[in-house]
Amino acid sequence: MTFYLGWLPNCDEGIVMGLAALGNPDEIVPGQSLTYYEKFEEMVSTQGGDLNAARHKPQFETTIKAEKDGIIQMMDTTQIGWGLVDMGCGRKQKDDILDPTAGLECHRKVGDEVLIGEKIFTCFCNEEEKLKSGVEKISNAVSIDPEPVEISLFYN
Repeated sequence: MTFYLGWLPNCDEGIVMGLAALGNPDEIVPGQSLTYYEKFEEMVSTQGGDLNAARHKPQFETTIKAEKDGIIQMMDTTQIGWGLVDMGCGRKQKDDILDPTAGLECHRKVGDEVLIGEKIFTCFCNEEEKLKSGVEKISNAVSIDPEPVEISLFYN
C-alpha cells in the first residue's frame, strides 16, 4: 500500500518497513513526524473508525488455579472450546449471540510445573451464569500429575 500511495520507491521497502514497525510502534515514519502507531490511528480516523469504540471491557472475570502441585499433563482443548462457547465466544446455534468481551487468557501450557493456587487460565465475559458454566468445563479440562510429561511435535 505504501508503494501505491507513492511513499516508497518499491514494494520490498514497504514490507521491510512494515516488519520493522511490528517490532517498534514508536518508531518515526520516514519523512514524517508521526510514529507508526500515530499514522495507523490517523488512517483509521480518516476512514471514520474509532479505535476507542473497539475496546470492550468484560463485567465478570475469574481465574482458574491449579488445584494441586505437579506438571500439566494435558489440556482437553475440545472441552476448553465448549467452555468458551458457553461463555459467548462461539455459537451452538446460528442465532446465538456472541459476547465481544468473552475470552480466555492462558497462563500455563502442557509441560509446565505448577504449584497449588497458581494461575492456569483467566476467563471473562459479560454474563455471570455463562462465565460459571464455561469455567466449570474449562477447569475440568486440565490434568495435573507429579510425573514429567514428554512433549513431542507431530508432523503430517
